[in-house]
Amino acid sequence: MDPIKCIAKEAELMLELLKHGATDTDDIIQQSSVIRLCAMSLFHLQGCQSLVAAGAMLGVAKEAKMLCDWMKKENKLVIFSKSLSLPCCELEESRLIRIRALDVMMTILQQSSFPSSKDKVRSPRSEDTPKTKRRCSEKSFAGPA
Repeated sequence: MDPIKCIAKEAELMLELLKHGATDTDDIIQQSSVIRLCAMSLFHLQGCQSLVAAGAMLGVAKEAKMLCDWMKKENKLVIFSKSLSLPCCELEESRLIRIRALDVMMTILQQSSFPSSKDKVRSPRSEDTPKTKRRCSEKSFAGPA
Protein backbone atom coordinates (compact mmCIF):
# COMPACT_ATOMS: atom_id res chain seq x y z
CA MET A 1 0.00 0.00 0.00
CA ASP A 2 1.15 3.45 -0.83
CA PRO A 3 1.58 5.45 2.42
CA ILE A 4 0.00 8.42 0.63
CA LYS A 5 -3.29 6.49 0.39
CA CYS A 6 -3.18 5.71 4.10
CA ILE A 7 -2.47 9.35 4.92
CA ALA A 8 -5.31 10.47 2.62
CA LYS A 9 -7.84 8.06 4.19
CA GLU A 10 -6.85 9.24 7.66
CA ALA A 11 -7.28 12.86 6.55
CA GLU A 12 -10.76 11.99 5.22
CA LEU A 13 -11.57 10.32 8.54
CA MET A 14 -10.41 13.37 10.48
CA LEU A 15 -12.53 15.64 8.29
CA GLU A 16 -15.60 13.47 8.77
CA LEU A 17 -15.01 13.31 12.53
CA LEU A 18 -14.71 17.09 12.73
CA LYS A 19 -17.86 17.54 10.61
CA HIS A 20 -19.75 15.43 13.15
CA GLY A 21 -18.53 17.36 16.18
CA ALA A 22 -15.23 15.80 17.19
CA THR A 23 -12.60 18.10 18.65
CA ASP A 24 -8.89 18.11 17.96
CA THR A 25 -8.28 16.67 21.43
CA ASP A 26 -10.50 13.60 20.95
CA ASP A 27 -8.61 10.30 21.16
CA ILE A 28 -9.58 9.19 17.66
CA ILE A 29 -8.32 12.47 16.16
CA GLN A 30 -5.07 12.10 18.08
CA GLN A 31 -4.76 8.47 16.95
CA SER A 32 -5.34 9.50 13.35
CA SER A 33 -2.61 12.13 13.59
CA VAL A 34 -0.16 9.55 14.91
CA ILE A 35 -1.12 7.11 12.15
CA ARG A 36 -0.46 9.79 9.53
CA LEU A 37 2.94 10.61 11.05
CA CYS A 38 3.90 6.93 11.18
CA ALA A 39 2.82 6.40 7.57
CA MET A 40 4.92 9.37 6.49
CA SER A 41 7.91 8.02 8.44
CA LEU A 42 7.52 4.61 6.80
CA PHE A 43 7.41 6.15 3.32
CA HIS A 44 10.96 5.18 2.32
CA LEU A 45 11.13 1.86 4.15
CA GLN A 46 12.44 -1.03 2.06
CA GLY A 47 12.83 -4.76 2.50
CA CYS A 48 10.74 -7.26 4.40
CA GLN A 49 9.30 -4.86 6.91
CA SER A 50 8.00 -2.63 4.14
CA LEU A 51 5.56 -5.46 3.32
CA VAL A 52 4.43 -5.67 6.94
CA ALA A 53 4.09 -1.88 7.06
CA ALA A 54 2.07 -1.93 3.84
CA GLY A 55 -0.29 -4.51 5.34
CA ALA A 56 -0.76 -2.42 8.48
CA MET A 57 -1.40 0.72 6.42
CA LEU A 58 -3.88 -1.14 4.22
CA GLY A 59 -5.78 -2.28 7.32
CA VAL A 60 -5.81 1.23 8.76
CA ALA A 61 -6.99 2.74 5.48
CA LYS A 62 -9.77 0.16 5.15
CA GLU A 63 -10.98 0.85 8.69
CA ALA A 64 -10.79 4.63 8.18
CA LYS A 65 -13.02 4.27 5.13
CA MET A 66 -15.45 2.05 7.04
CA LEU A 67 -15.67 4.59 9.88
CA CYS A 68 -16.26 7.43 7.41
CA ASP A 69 -18.98 5.46 5.65
CA TRP A 70 -20.65 4.63 8.98
CA MET A 71 -20.69 8.29 10.08
CA LYS A 72 -22.10 9.42 6.73
CA LYS A 73 -24.81 6.74 6.82
CA GLU A 74 -25.78 7.23 10.48
CA ASN A 75 -25.13 10.98 10.46
CA LYS A 76 -23.48 10.86 13.87
CA LEU A 77 -20.06 10.85 15.45
CA VAL A 78 -18.27 7.61 16.24
CA ILE A 79 -17.25 7.72 19.88
CA PHE A 80 -14.86 5.15 21.30
CA SER A 81 -15.20 5.12 25.05
CA LYS A 82 -14.75 2.46 27.69
CA SER A 83 -17.90 3.68 29.44
CA LEU A 84 -20.09 3.57 26.31
CA SER A 85 -21.02 0.46 24.43
CA LEU A 86 -20.41 0.81 20.72
CA PRO A 87 -23.41 0.67 18.38
CA CYS A 88 -22.21 -2.47 16.67
CA CYS A 89 -19.49 -5.10 16.69
CA GLU A 90 -18.08 -3.76 13.42
CA LEU A 91 -17.09 -0.48 15.09
CA GLU A 92 -15.41 -2.26 17.98
CA GLU A 93 -13.49 -4.46 15.54
CA SER A 94 -12.43 -1.35 13.65
CA ARG A 95 -11.15 0.23 16.86
CA LEU A 96 -9.13 -2.88 17.70
CA ILE A 97 -7.72 -3.22 14.17
CA ARG A 98 -6.62 0.42 14.19
CA ILE A 99 -4.91 0.02 17.57
CA ARG A 100 -3.10 -3.14 16.53
CA ALA A 101 -2.08 -1.77 13.12
CA LEU A 102 -0.71 1.37 14.75
CA ASP A 103 1.25 -0.80 17.20
CA VAL A 104 2.75 -2.69 14.25
CA MET A 105 3.65 0.55 12.46
CA MET A 106 5.30 1.97 15.58
CA THR A 107 7.22 -1.25 16.19
CA ILE A 108 8.55 -1.20 12.63
CA LEU A 109 9.68 2.39 13.12
CA GLN A 110 11.41 1.47 16.37
CA GLN A 111 13.19 -1.45 14.70
CA SER A 112 14.12 0.49 11.58
CA SER A 113 17.44 2.06 10.80
CA PHE A 114 16.20 5.59 11.43
CA PRO A 115 18.68 7.20 13.86
CA SER A 116 15.98 8.77 16.01
CA SER A 117 14.28 5.42 16.59
CA LYS A 118 17.51 3.60 17.42
CA ASP A 119 18.22 6.04 20.23
CA LYS A 120 14.84 5.39 21.85
CA VAL A 121 14.70 1.60 21.78
CA ARG A 122 17.66 -0.53 22.80
CA SER A 123 17.80 -3.95 24.23
CA PRO A 124 19.90 -4.16 27.40
CA ARG A 125 22.57 -6.23 25.64
CA SER A 126 22.37 -4.69 22.16
CA GLU A 127 26.11 -3.94 22.17
CA ASP A 128 26.85 -7.66 22.74
CA THR A 129 24.71 -8.86 19.85
CA PRO A 130 26.31 -8.90 16.39
CA LYS A 131 24.14 -7.34 13.73
CA THR A 132 23.46 -9.63 10.84
CA LYS A 133 21.27 -9.29 7.82
CA ARG A 134 18.99 -12.15 6.97
CA ARG A 135 16.90 -12.82 3.92
CA CYS A 136 13.21 -12.03 4.12
CA SER A 137 12.28 -15.69 4.23
CA GLU A 138 14.45 -16.21 7.29
CA LYS A 139 13.31 -13.14 9.13
CA SER A 140 10.15 -13.23 11.14
CA PHE A 141 8.31 -10.18 12.34
CA ALA A 142 6.86 -10.36 15.76
CA GLY A 143 4.76 -7.32 16.49
CA PRO A 144 4.10 -6.05 19.96
CA ALA A 145 2.76 -8.55 22.45
